[in-house]
Amino acid sequence: MLLWALGLGALLWPAPGWAGFIQHERDGRQTYVQEGKIRSVPAQADEMWMIFDLEGDQMTMVDPGGRRYAQGTSAEYCALVNRMMDFASSLLGSMGIEPQPVGEAEVAVQKEGPGGRIAGRATTRYSVLQDGRLFEELWLTEEPDLMKEIAGAGNVAFMDCGSDKGAVAVAGEYVELRSRGWPLRSVVHFNGESYTGLDVVRIESQRIPAPAFKPPPDYRRVSLEEFFEMEALEEYGAAAPPPVPRFEDGPGMEEMLKGLGLDELKLPGFGR
Repeated sequence: MLLWALGLGALLWPAPGWAGFIQHERDGRQTYVQEGKIRSVPAQADEMWMIFDLEGDQMTMVDPGGRRYAQGTSAEYCALVNRMMDFASSLLGSMGIEPQPVGEAEVAVQKEGPGGRIAGRATTRYSVLQDGRLFEELWLTEEPDLMKEIAGAGNVAFMDCGSDKGAVAVAGEYVELRSRGWPLRSVVHFNGESYTGLDVVRIESQRIPAPAFKPPPDYRRVSLEEFFEMEALEEYGAAAPPPVPRFEDGPGMEEMLKGLGLDELKLPGFGR
């Protein structure tokens, strides 16, 4: 899944050490990191936010609008993601759209050299190539005073949920890159356009209160299925929406989006 597109990729990047810091991003988002726990802080107070307990293998999703939250392990979350993807494939099939299988991509990582200073930290720039084409540029810092503050459980299972076998996220070279440092900037190149997925502007070291890594005490806990409204989605799928014209030669992504009326869709989190 394109967790970088949602601004979540940086939340799952492992490295050794303990302590606390707050990362400020250009679009107003923040990331809290302390003692193996990572929390996203959205730019708007009513937006969903997430907590990752890397050592405890637990993910918490908090919905301020509904005053509710859900928790699950990486296995539970991935099982739900796979269920949602199966639902989406079934729904597309009922509409006469058969997505083509994704082949295994050839992924290569190139170290480009010094990337300059970002948020006061020295960085190294890397290029990630997919089938010989530039897919992503990453600026990583390895400064010791920052690296020692970053949680080191190394659990990135959440990041790979729903990824195709050939996806960049699960390629060995990319997984190894994730262990080299902490990302401060990410630019994704997709379909002839470039999108900024992460742009850190300031980092401040400080002790973060423990309650910041817990859902509000007056929020109610719900199951992952209820949080993602799986029952309503599956009831919608059972209603068998009217079919759209079938593509004779198998649709590409652009044709599929047009068939669904989503050809103007913009990926969330990019180009902010």
